Amino acid sequence: MTGEMKYLVRGFLLASLCVVVFQAGKILFNLTPDSVESEQQGFCGVSDNLPPLNEVSHKGKQLFQQNCASCHALHKHLTGPALMNVEDRWPSKKLLITWIRNWPKAVRTGDPYEIEMAKSTPSVMNVFEDYLSTEDVESILEYIKLMSSSQSQIMANVNPR
Repeated sequence: MTGEMKYLVRGFLLASLCVVVFQAGKILFNLTPDSVESEQQGFCGVSDNLPPLNEVSHKGKQLFQQNCASCHALHKHLTGPALMNVEDRWPSKKLLITWIRNWPKAVRTGDPYEIEMAKSTPSVMNVFEDYLSTEDVESILEYIKLMSSSQSQIMANVNPR
């Protein structure tokens, strides 16, 4: 066998081993779609005592997972900033919604907070204007607010004053 062929075979074997280990892990740890979803909720730092979701916040959760979770978590900075209590940090909800849907448009408003936000991160946020309506963004914010409130309550129980 040539040197290149050896590397290809080794790579294939390694990839196959990874698949086998992953499948074995699913079986050993009894990972089901429900348990995977609960793990995804854990990325926000909220894995216990989750509040019930109403129709709007349930839609917001789905939209968050589809559009936001790859870059944002609730309590820690990932590619994008942590989103816990995000509405409290913005001058207005309207500006925040504009930012989420089309951040360059938001910066063009001249609002100092939005200009500073654009400068503060090396990553560029996607433009969601064609994919997320104002109503969609409001449902995402409802979900974030519910999770932020839940996280605050959990932390208060863990660290009573």
